Amino acid sequence: MNHQTSFDTIRNEFVRAVERVSGQDMLACYECEECVAGCPAGFTTEYLPGELIYLLFTGAVDEALDNSTIWFCTTCPTCVAQCPKGVDLSRIMAALRQLALDDKDDYIDYNLFSPEELAEFTQEILREELRHYLR
Repeated sequence: MNHQTSFDTIRNEFVRAVERVSGQDMLACYECEECVAGCPAGFTTEYLPGELIYLLFTGAVDEALDNSTIWFCTTCPTCVAQCPKGVDLSRIMAALRQLALDDKDDYIDYNLFSPEELAEFTQEILREELRHYLR
């Protein structure tokens, strides 16, 4: 098997879009889960970062975007400080939020979240989303 062909298959159209928006090489992540160490939102997520990246590589885009994981990331630098490959997962999460919003015409339907979940949204998440609109 040609290795380039397998990389092209793994790096599907959506993965390329996430890489373009985030500026991160998702193939650099080898799912060691070091990024979870010290993550302030790690206990709230449905998927560990490696599981989310695996979903993207396998083409399960709807499942990857339709969960709380991407919304509870606080975009702090903890994950990139822990990553042995220097992957900035917070930028990937911000890109996933942006692509999810783009898919919904830049609209967050807050009715999808319980009051408890909304209380967990940090100001940083809202600031990150506002940056997207102000570009």
